[in-house]
Amino acid sequence: MQRSRAVSGGLARASQPVLVIATLAAPFAVFFFDRLEPASVLRPDAVAALYLLGIASIGTSGSSLHALAAALLSFVLYEFGAAEATSTAIALSSGDFVVLAAFVASAAIVAWVAAGRTRQVASLTARQAHGTLRHELSERLAEHHDEGSVARSALAFLERTFESEIVMWLGERAFHSGAGTRVPHPPSYLGTPAFDGKWLWIPLNGVDGQLGAVALQRGPDHSSFDDELVHSLSADIAHSVVRARLTGELHQERVANESERLCTALLASVSHDLRTPLTTIMGAAESLRTFGETLPTQDRGDLLSTIEAEGRRLDRYIQNLVDVTRIGDGNLAMDVATSTVDEMIASAVARLRRYDPEVRLDVHIDSDVPQVRVHAALVEQAIFNVLHNASKFSPPGHPIVVHAGLDDHVAVVIEVVDAGPGIPHAERERVFDMFYSADRGDPARAGTGLGLAISQSIVRAHGGEVSAHAGGDGVGTRMRLVLPLVPVGCEPCH
Repeated sequence: MQRSRAVSGGLARASQPVLVIATLAAPFAVFFFDRLEPASVLRPDAVAALYLLGIASIGTSGSSLHALAAALLSFVLYEFGAAEATSTAIALSSGDFVVLAAFVASAAIVAWVAAGRTRQVASLTARQAHGTLRHELSERLAEHHDEGSVARSALAFLERTFESEIVMWLGERAFHSGAGTRVPHPPSYLGTPAFDGKWLWIPLNGVDGQLGAVALQRGPDHSSFDDELVHSLSADIAHSVVRARLTGELHQERVANESERLCTALLASVSHDLRTPLTTIMGAAESLRTFGETLPTQDRGDLLSTIEAEGRRLDRYIQNLVDVTRIGDGNLAMDVATSTVDEMIASAVARLRRYDPEVRLDVHIDSDVPQVRVHAALVEQAIFNVLHNASKFSPPGHPIVVHAGLDDHVAVVIEVVDAGPGIPHAERERVFDMFYSADRGDPARAGTGLGLAISQSIVRAHGGEVSAHAGGDGVGTRMRLVLPLVPVGCEPCH
């Protein structure tokens, strides 16, 4: 890992050769300065103060060894200069030992203070770098919503950060990018971090116990800051794994609730709605069989049209029931695949035109709409149900506007706008209830009351939502389908 090595200042950033030169230069600079004007020799205490200044400048490097060397050299030059000024031989007195002690103490104190400052700045710099890495990791993991993709993303991040081989265990699943390398197993019990001579094992702890472990192959250059960082990142990974598991459980619970709700409707609808079109078809067929030859051509045509219309209605209803059972099977996640929004809309539009050849549609799809991971057949059915509902209430000659766009780069929004009578605000939630129909007693607009309910369940099973709003300028209805770009709880595509 690339770590900043910031220090306090002065000579702290100097290289070793430069520091050695400075250690020699500072005392000699004072010595020669004292010798510049022999006729006016500085007072001994002033010379000592200059040597102390030079010693302190070397001490700012934080190196006790260089500061001590500067102190001893300064003392030797100080004594030599004093002896030369008095034309006497060097003879150490008690005062000289006080000067020596002052030089050495000054060197030790300044070096100790500078070293502490260096360590403090280095620690703060490392912690800032750690915070940056943790923020980057959290942003990467926030993009993933299932346990497997969280683990793979975290593994790639750790390998890049530590430039080391990483192994991650989540339960019985091992994640490891090394090819042909034996994947080590975690210790039988890992309550705290452990080192087995090659791998540093860090437990991944969740709220309800240990989720797994991360193993870092330690090298000789890994410092204590590396250990502290891998501990922090491992804790963040554990939190993301817990989030992914909770998200998956929430998704499964949502699907289960929708499945139960739809299966209950299935049982009720078999006796409630299948009977009506069947009775109409059988009545028309019986009339044709009994009175076919005596009926006027117009009447026979009307009866045939009735059979055809009710047959289509029955076909739509049976398709809805099939969708109910497909959701109830709990196999939605296995069928999720990457699909294009324009293809699903085009397929739903083609189906609608087969049922209603006179319908007019105005479709707009933004160029930046990406592909989505969905169950394409079910989402197409959800779009078709909304389009068919809009076609029932749109006045003849008025187009149904369909628009698909990207919402804040996290979801695709499909809006279907009609020019019908609209839905009162108090009923905009109820239109998604089972068997609720806003036909206002108009037989031509009568339906089973399952279309929008099934659309809502399909989209919710993908982590999205369907909602009803007022149309443009308060005219008609605007149905809004929101599909997240990454459906929660869905397994990754391999």
